Amino acid sequence: MGNLTYPELFEYISEKLIIPFYQLRLDRLQELRLNDVLKRKNPYLFKAKNITTAQDLVTEILQAHLSSQEETVFGNYLEDLAIFICSKVYGGFKSSAAGIDLEMDSHPDKGDYLKLCGQAFWSLISGDDDLYVRIIEPLGEEAKQKDEVFKDAYSKKVNLLTAQFLNEFCTDGNIDWHQLLRFVSSRH
Repeated sequence: MGNLTYPELFEYISEKLIIPFYQLRLDRLQELRLNDVLKRKNPYLFKAKNITTAQDLVTEILQAHLSSQEETVFGNYLEDLAIFICSKVYGGFKSSAAGIDLEMDSHPDKGDYLKLCGQAFWSLISGDDDLYVRIIEPLGEEAKQKDEVFKDAYSKKVNLLTAQFLNEFCTDGNIDWHQLLRFVSSRH
């Protein structure tokens, strides 16, 4: 891979991808408020899925909310990783052109642009056909450690939000769908 070694790459993944990703996940989880999340979700969907317990509903909305955020955030970290790799191997850089993520001077194709994904992309920016497989290694090792802290915080958040939901949106142990709909959808 030219001027990039696997240990250097793995250190970058740990320091610039895994650690900040998990810290951001944790920060966003801790900042999360039930009423804010409820306002962004569709109660009709959850009723149609026959969700009947407060904890199941809270878990579903929390998972949906976090998942949509995490895909965007992680995608940005992977883009930064690609730029780092390409800059080390070919002197590549983040493009200033709209819709183009990465530019590099060493590629012979001078057409408008290339759109590559998966192995073809990682191979192009690194010169290493196995890179797409190798970058998964440090993700798993480092993430396992960070995930334990996140899971603990997540469990606490589910319990706190479930207690709040039971208090505000349940009557006689049942989800009060009319009350929930009024909160989420009424004009007031």
